[in-house]
Amino acid sequence: MLLPQISRQMLTLDLRELEQMGVLHRHISAQGSTKVEYSLTEMGRKSEPILRQLYAWGRWVCDQLGLEFDWPVSDEAEARVS
Repeated sequence: MLLPQISRQMLTLDLRELEQMGVLHRHISAQGSTKVEYSLTEMGRKSEPILRQLYAWGRWVCDQLGLEFDWPVSDEAEARVS
C-alpha cells in the first residue's frame, strides 16, 4: 500500500483516534526495545467493504469531472475491482 508522507506526530494522533473509535487495537511488545503494532478490530475488519466503496466512488467522481485522483493507495484487491 502506498500512502503520502505523514509526520510521525500526525500519524500517532490518527492512530490514537482510530483506536479510540474501536477500529484498531494497539499492541506493545516488551521484547528488547519497545515496539508498538496495530491490528484491526472486528469493527475495523467489518468496515473494509464501505471503505473500498468510498475509494471506488472517489475514483469515479474524479473520472467524471476530469480531475486527477490524488489518493495513491493500491493493492492487489484494487486490480480485481478495476
